[in-house]
Amino acid sequence: AFIEYENAERDARFWLPARQRVEIQVRSPFLGEGRAVVRIASRFLEVDVNDRQLDSLTLARADSLRAVAPRPLRFAPRDTLNAFADWRTALGEISAGMQVDDFDDVAPAALRPTGPPQLTFDHWRATDLVRFNRVEGLFTGYSARLALRDLAPGVVVRATAGYAWSERTARGRLSVQKTTGPWMLEARGGRSLDNTNDFRVPLDSMSSFGALLGSVDPLDYVDRWGAHLSALRTVGRRDLLARAEVGVARDRWRPKHINKGLFGPDPFRENRWADPGRYVRSALLLEWHPDVAAEFSRPGVGARVLLERGDGEINWRRAEVRVSGRKPAGPFLFLFRGDVGMVTGAGNGPIPTQQLFELGQWQNLPGYRDKEFAGSQGAILRSTIQWTGPWLRSPIRVRSTVLPGLAPGLSVGVQTGWTDTHSPAARAAVARLGATNPTGTPWPSVSVPSESIRGSVTAGLRLLSGTIFLGAVRALEGPDAGRGRGVGTGGSPW
Repeated sequence: AFIEYENAERDARFWLPARQRVEIQVRSPFLGEGRAVVRIASRFLEVDVNDRQLDSLTLARADSLRAVAPRPLRFAPRDTLNAFADWRTALGEISAGMQVDDFDDVAPAALRPTGPPQLTFDHWRATDLVRFNRVEGLFTGYSARLALRDLAPGVVVRATAGYAWSERTARGRLSVQKTTGPWMLEARGGRSLDNTNDFRVPLDSMSSFGALLGSVDPLDYVDRWGAHLSALRTVGRRDLLARAEVGVARDRWRPKHINKGLFGPDPFRENRWADPGRYVRSALLLEWHPDVAAEFSRPGVGARVLLERGDGEINWRRAEVRVSGRKPAGPFLFLFRGDVGMVTGAGNGPIPTQQLFELGQWQNLPGYRDKEFAGSQGAILRSTIQWTGPWLRSPIRVRSTVLPGLAPGLSVGVQTGWTDTHSPAARAAVARLGATNPTGTPWPSVSVPSESIRGSVTAGLRLLSGTIFLGAVRALEGPDAGRGRGVGTGGSPW
């Protein structure tokens, strides 16, 4: 726990509180190297100075630090809580610019970047410890992290290894990272099961829960060996990130090895075809305001540009652009995100199927079938307006437990998407997605270009200030147009 107080001069005579920041950070080897953070930031904007002299006895009684019996926790009366009207500033505005590593210089010894070399057994991602999907089945792994600290400042060595029990395959990776000021250099290599979905959202790695519990696995996978070198440069307070990367890799298709999860009426579909081959991969990524996204709570506008190419047995040239934003305005919250991309083969040659753009029910275009549309060009635009009503917004107190208010509201969203094939090579790549797979069975569904802009509308009720959504989605075009479907989500603004 970290506490930071900042005082300001008042009336040219007194130093009184101006800003306060209380931050609780939790780090667990089961959650990866990231930290869960509870951050409370306060500003004292209106201060009326009362310089009335108090006698020493009154001051002694008011001293909150004196040694007395524990004091009971007191709550504001319900009429005071219910009188809450609105915040002075938008959610996330006060904490703008605050980072999780701001307190590293005074953090516990285990979290500091300085000190003797430190070996820990934690995971870079939670999915390195355990995950579940239809290709690997249950995967379990173990990781180690060696921070050389004072021995070699900024150098961290990471290793992870695990086993996919149904696929009977071992996977893992090794990386060496060097951080110096705004630069981070990295060399890494290993074998992974990468997913080929496009225009991904930050939390799509959580699909393991849907696969295990509901037999829903909306991702497609490619078995990938690779070794890469990369350089990352940050500008300002992480306002801009620039990353360059080059390396060698090999892709290979893998069939599904699990038919169903624990529950769910339908079996998993087959893993879509991925063209095999070796190649040299190079990429350039630019991100402006990387911590601003429609899926996050921080308001503002962010953008991302990715340029990528592969040269070898499989070849491609790929470009993606993303713009997203979040803007609160009183009881309203406006969200938008737009993605556009294009991929070509080298010299109009073949395009790897795993580089195509695919849209559908679980790929940013609800109301249509899973990966119904595919092409060498793709675009998706999503916008949502949320309104939080004035009812039941105050916290709910049950004895000593305080729960967030229900804060019911309404939400309306529009999603539009488009895919197309610009060449015979692109049309051939889309056709390979629907060909007979190496196991001798046809794919359960065939993707086609959308031919026009397709859209859908979502509308419904939101609870807990937008955290939970209960509503319906309706496609605007195609065979499903006019037919509504029930939708329930948690943790997503869409």
